[in-house]
Amino acid sequence: MSRGTRSVGQHNMPEDLTSLIGRERDLAMVGDVLRSHRVVSLVGVGGVGETRLALCVARAALDDFPGGVWLVELASLTDGALVAHAVAASAGVPAPRDGSVAETLIAALGPRQVLLVIDNCEHLVQACCDLVERLVRSCPGRRPAGC
Repeated sequence: MSRGTRSVGQHNMPEDLTSLIGRERDLAMVGDVLRSHRVVSLVGVGGVGETRLALCVARAALDDFPGGVWLVELASLTDGALVAHAVAASAGVPAPRDGSVAETLIAALGPRQVLLVIDNCEHLVQACCDLVERLVRSCPGRRPAGC
């Protein structure tokens, strides 16, 4: 079945426009690590393909996360206080009128098996780490993956 016609859970993954060639070993390795760890970080010099690799692995894992696979783009964000808002918006979790966005995320995502791909977080490292730690500790069914 082609990627465009797969029946999968919810996601906001962009379509592949080109093929990823020559990264089969990397795809397999990251996929293996994702299956056995709740948090995976892909780190490298800008332009070497961390995002592309993460997206390919996430697309391949769509069936493994029936609660959804969500890409969270943080490149344009400049305030770490808005990281939880960006995650909520990407995962389709409405922002609360009152209270903590992080608590709303925990309540909405906690029981579900979801994958979060948090991209371009190097300028917001502490805020991302704080949120991911909180989510991982509070939501045993979720495995974030950052790149």
